[in-house]
Amino acid sequence: MGKGGRPNSFSLVETLVAIAILSIIMIVLLGMVTSLLATWQMGQAKNERRTIGQAVLDRMSRDLCQVTLPTSRSNTNSLEFLINPSGVGTSYEFPQAVFWQAPVATDGGTNGNLAVVGYFVQWVTNGTSATPCLSRVLINPSSTTSYDIYSSPASWISTGILTNNAPATAASGYSGLLANNVLGLWVQALDPRGNPIQQSAGMAGENFDSRLGYSYTNSVYPTVPSTNLPPVLPASVQIAIIVIDSRTAGHLTGTEKPTTLTGNFWGDIQNFYTSLPKVIQKGAEIQTTTVDLANGPR
Repeated sequence: MGKGGRPNSFSLVETLVAIAILSIIMIVLLGMVTSLLATWQMGQAKNERRTIGQAVLDRMSRDLCQVTLPTSRSNTNSLEFLINPSGVGTSYEFPQAVFWQAPVATDGGTNGNLAVVGYFVQWVTNGTSATPCLSRVLINPSSTTSYDIYSSPASWISTGILTNNAPATAASGYSGLLANNVLGLWVQALDPRGNPIQQSAGMAGENFDSRLGYSYTNSVYPTVPSTNLPPVLPASVQIAIIVIDSRTAGHLTGTEKPTTLTGNFWGDIQNFYTSLPKVIQKGAEIQTTTVDLANGPR
C-alpha cells in the first residue's frame, strides 16, 4: 500500500490512456515503415528500369556504330540498312524494327566477319502470361539457311528468319533475348544536320532503306538541297525505348503494344505512353540516345 492507503498500481483509466498512447505510437511507426518500404520499392524499381535501359541502349549503340555498306556506290543490291522492312511482319514491329550488317560475326571469320544484326520487340508467351522482350538477332556469314544478304538481296530479312534465328524462349536457351519488359522500340534516321530523313510521304525518318538515298538542306548552301545517292546511311540514328520494371510487368494484360506510326517520332512515343493504364504509366520510363554512324555522311 502507498501513502494514504492507495494501492501501488495503475487505475483502469491510466491503463486505458497508456494503451491509447502506445496504439498511436504504433500506428505512426507503422505508417513510417510503410512509407519507407514504398519509397525503397520505388527506388528499386527505378534502378531496375535505368539498368535495363542503359544496358540495352549501350548494346545497340555499339552495334550501330559499326553499320557497314559496300565500298562501291554502284553496288546498290548488296549490304543494306533497314528500318521496318516490308518482309518483317507486325508481330516483330512494336512499333519498329531495325536491321543491318556489321563486322561482329562470332563464327571464327572463315566466311568473313560481316554478320546480319537487328533489334526488335516481340511478345513471348509463358503459360497464361506474355512478356514484351527486346530481341537481338545475329546471323553469322557461315549460316547456309539464313545469311541471304548476297544470295537474296531483296529478301534477306523476314519474319521466318527472325522466328528461326531469334527466339526468346526457354527451349531455345533464350538465344534471341536481350531484355525483358521493353514495351516498345522507336528508331529514327537523321541526316547530317540532325533532321529526320523523309524517304516516303508522311514518314519522317521512321522508315528507312539505304538503297534509296535521300536529300537534305545543306548548312553551307541552305537554298540548295544536298543529295546523298544510294547506297547511303543516315548520319545518325535516334533510338527510344519504353522500359517497365518487373513489379509493373505483373499488371500487363498483353494489349500494351505500340503499333501506330504517324511520322511524328516524339508524338508517337508520348501518345503511346499516355495511352497506358495509370498503374503501368507509373512504372514505365522513356529512355533515349542518339548514335552517330561511323560510315554515315558528314
